[in-house]
Amino acid sequence: MKKSIILLICINMFSGMGYSIVAPLFPALENKFSISEALLGWIISTYAISSCITTPFVPKLCKRFSRIHLLYFATFCEATVTLLYSFLQYIPSLILFLIIVFPLRIIHGVCSAIIQTLVYSIGCSLSNEEEIKSIIGYIEAGLNFGATVGPLFVSIFYKIGGYKLPFIVLGLFLYTSVYLTRILQDEKYDNNEIDEDPSFFKFLFNPNIILISGGFTLGMIAFTFYFPCLTNHLVKNYNLGVSLSSLCFSIPLISYFIMLNATNLISKKLGNFYSIIAGILVNAIAIYLIYPLPPFPNKIFIVIIGLSFVGAGGPVIFILGLVEISKILQHMCENYDQNTINDIASAMFNLFSSIGDLLGPIIGGFISSNFSFKITCIFIFTSFLIFFILFICFYNRGLEKVYEKSSKNNLSLQEELFK
Repeated sequence: MKKSIILLICINMFSGMGYSIVAPLFPALENKFSISEALLGWIISTYAISSCITTPFVPKLCKRFSRIHLLYFATFCEATVTLLYSFLQYIPSLILFLIIVFPLRIIHGVCSAIIQTLVYSIGCSLSNEEEIKSIIGYIEAGLNFGATVGPLFVSIFYKIGGYKLPFIVLGLFLYTSVYLTRILQDEKYDNNEIDEDPSFFKFLFNPNIILISGGFTLGMIAFTFYFPCLTNHLVKNYNLGVSLSSLCFSIPLISYFIMLNATNLISKKLGNFYSIIAGILVNAIAIYLIYPLPPFPNKIFIVIIGLSFVGAGGPVIFILGLVEISKILQHMCENYDQNTINDIASAMFNLFSSIGDLLGPIIGGFISSNFSFKITCIFIFTSFLIFFILFICFYNRGLEKVYEKSSKNNLSLQEELFK
């Protein structure tokens, strides 16, 4: 594997750690400032809102500034914000706390949008047609590994030094990404710009892009809708302790890692279209099993299978969906260079997965609180079935050959990046 790809994986992994340590630690501030769970939820969700708003404008920023300079800015600010989180416990009043914490969460979300968009974009540009699915998978695995390791990192350093130590240690550690960006710059990544304005929004009216983007959002909802309610469900119905229930949240990530290595093989056997609809169907079945719904027995091993299926369906939806969007844009944007196309495709992936990241816990928490966790699963399952039918009926497979031809025409530009 090329050094530049390893650097991108590491940067994405560190960013994932910064994302995942906030949720376990911020509730520790609840008693000091008398923060309600609803307000705490908005504080945490501000990150996703900021990321969603910023992402569509990243391609424009890439046109105005160097991609490497943007990555410098984002990695440095992300590390600084993480470090500043450690000082929140010393703020004397709730009002001052809110005045400080919301801007910090906004900046963190902006940095995340830039980092993840550029990491995937540069990874696509440094990959040829045969490598791109595997490379995207490795970069995605880096993010998920960081998100998985983050809570473990918290548990170790929280016991040693309380609330502030995990943020201090990780904040200082995240400055490593700034150094990795410096090494990445030495790789002479091609940063040529174009005269045309790389507008993000004008491509959202393409039916295929709408469907794939919907898959990104639903796929992320499948990962996150149970965050507010799964622990209580497992404790109440299966007599699991909080510690054992917490371990269940790692099951989808483990199966996701396993399926990453098989994604390229699956796409070669089935093609991208059938692989994506298979992933959607697997996720639908996963939601059905997480409760579980009849005729499946109400046993914990069925729940574990369901959580495993959530992770198993994810890679083909996310990775192959990103590849398909890149091919569509190559056909639509013949005057755009490959780097700009990858910027736009990565921005779409990041935006709609961030929307799912935002909506999942909100939908799950609202329906579960007002009705039940069973109704939550039925609602999400029904949404997946409807989307499954829409994708089969309206995805235009007739353009696949055109996309493949366009992709081959752009392959020479990608190959130049390795020289």
